[in-house]
Order: sequence, then structure tokens, then C-alpha cells
Amino acid sequence: MINDFGSSELNKIYNDLDDKTKQEIDLLSKLEFKIAILKDIANKDIQQIYEKLNPKDRAKLDSLKIRDRYLTLKQILKKQGVEKVVEPP
Repeated sequence: MINDFGSSELNKIYNDLDDKTKQEIDLLSKLEFKIAILKDIANKDIQQIYEKLNPKDRAKLDSLKIRDRYLTLKQILKKQGVEKVVEPP
């Protein structure tokens, strides 16, 4: 299946993902949701929040659906006052 997310950077991010994450993205109903998740995946601040979680919180977060997972991470980031929007070229 060929996926085009409107930019070569987003396409590369998708192609570099593990199969489980790709499947979660593929199950999203709208292209705009898929693009939003890929932008969140590219956001280094969001990734740092995830990496700093303790194993118990990370496991709980990983049990959520992908949109809920990234929404939660963005809420944590916003609470910390460091939210940045990452727009691919």
C-alpha cells in the first residue's frame, strides 16, 4: 500500500516506523488524523516527554490508541509550557 502524506518528510517518517505503528496509523479514518500523528511523532519535545516517563506510565500510555497516546503526550508538554509545532518543509 502506497501512502502519501503530502510531504517527503512525512512519507519518510511513516516508512521508517515499525509495522505495529504503521498499522495503528493506517487504521485512522482520515488523512488529516494520520498527518497530525506523523507530525507528533516528528516532534522531538513530545518524544523527550515519552522517553522520560517511568516504565509504569509508559506501559499505561502504550495501551492507549495512537491518537489518545499523542494527545496525552501533547497535554503533558503543554502543561510544561514547552509546546512547539513542528512543520515539515
